[in-house]
Amino acid sequence: MEILAVICEKKELCTSAKGGRAVTRFKDEEIIEKVTENTIKKESVYKKRGAIVEHPFETIKPHFGYTYFLTRGLESVNIEVIFICLAYNFKRLINIIGVKEFIQKFKGGSASLLNSFYYF
Repeated sequence: MEILAVICEKKELCTSAKGGRAVTRFKDEEIIEKVTENTIKKESVYKKRGAIVEHPFETIKPHFGYTYFLTRGLESVNIEVIFICLAYNFKRLINIIGVKEFIQKFKGGSASLLNSFYYF
C-alpha cells in the first residue's frame, strides 16, 4: 500500500517546527472515504444483512465448536466447509419441520428432502 506525504504550504500558521507539518494519506484514500460514506448511507441494508447472513456463522462457530479448520489444504478445507454447512442446514430443517417430518422426507428420497428447502 503506497502512502503519500504532503507538506503543508501554510505551515507557519499551525506549527513552529522547521520541517513543517506533514499530512499522510493512503494512495486510495478517496476510495476508502467513498466506501465509508456509502456504508453510512446504507446502514439499514447492512443491519438487515447482518441479521440474515451473519446468523449461520454465529450459530456454527460456538454451537458446533468450529473455531478453526481441522484439515489442511484448500480442497480439504472446502470439503470441510461443505460438511459444516450441510450439518447446519440439517439442524435448521429439523428445527423448522420437526424430527418426524424430517425422517419421513429423508426416507422419501433426496428429492422430497430438497423440496423442503424451497418452501422455507
